[in-house]
Amino acid sequence: MFFFTNDKAKQAQKRAAKLQKAQLKRQKKLEKKERQAFFKNRLPKTNQQHQKRLRRKTVSLLVVFTIITISSLIFILPSTRLTAVRVKNCDYQTRKLVIKASNLTYYESLIGVHFRNNKIEQTIQNDVNSVKSAKINYSGNHITIDIKEHPVVGYAEHNKKFYKIMTTGKLANYALDNVNSHYPIFYNFYKKPQKLRMMVKEYQKLSPGLQQAISEVHYEPSKIDHEKIKLYMNDGNEVIAKISTFASKMKYYPKIISEMKQKGIVDLQVGAYSYPYPKKDEKEPKKVKKTPTKSENNS
Repeated sequence: MFFFTNDKAKQAQKRAAKLQKAQLKRQKKLEKKERQAFFKNRLPKTNQQHQKRLRRKTVSLLVVFTIITISSLIFILPSTRLTAVRVKNCDYQTRKLVIKASNLTYYESLIGVHFRNNKIEQTIQNDVNSVKSAKINYSGNHITIDIKEHPVVGYAEHNKKFYKIMTTGKLANYALDNVNSHYPIFYNFYKKPQKLRMMVKEYQKLSPGLQQAISEVHYEPSKIDHEKIKLYMNDGNEVIAKISTFASKMKYYPKIISEMKQKGIVDLQVGAYSYPYPKKDEKEPKKVKKTPTKSENNS
């Protein structure tokens, strides 16, 4: 059997320690190389990602600045500013009302007008009673508002002024000093809008011939009948009727007058009958002085 001496044992231990240190050193170097290789491989990818983010930010900034520049030019250029408004297919007074209702101002941005287009058209229809529809058209930096009006069925008298009555039963927003037309004049309806709407609805049920035969319509309510009306006809007769039954009974008027031997009154309140004027009261229908006016000629 062989036994090491103490000196030899110590030498063996030293050699083993040196080998262990050398092995640890090699392992550390190997790990260091591996880390360096890892970062070398990753660095290009990191640089590429950074460059992509940088490019995206640059493109976004360019887009923002481009939009701001274009928007500034749009709002600054004279070609994008409103310089004229024209209103078509209506009279002078209505044109003024339409322009006022549109709230358009000289040299305002046409872009802003585009965004308010529908609102402007609706406001005109709501504020101007005679307007049935309004359509805004663009031509360069000019605007044309095409107006379509409600048909006129007559005129309402108030304080010796006359207001157009539309098929809706509403009155025009302005008054005329005189009228010159075949439409009837409606009296005492100005402050009775509900009764006027009822009367206009009944009037429109009449045939064109009967409509043209009426000269005046007077609202004359009584304690017994709040719908009583009196009509002065162009043929010299008078008609007394009730608003709610006016159209249904007025259709008998031609037959009734054909059987009358002289001018008189046709009573349609209850039933339908006629009687002549007393001789001392025999008269022609009242006539309103109708002379052409500037506003009428422009209609």
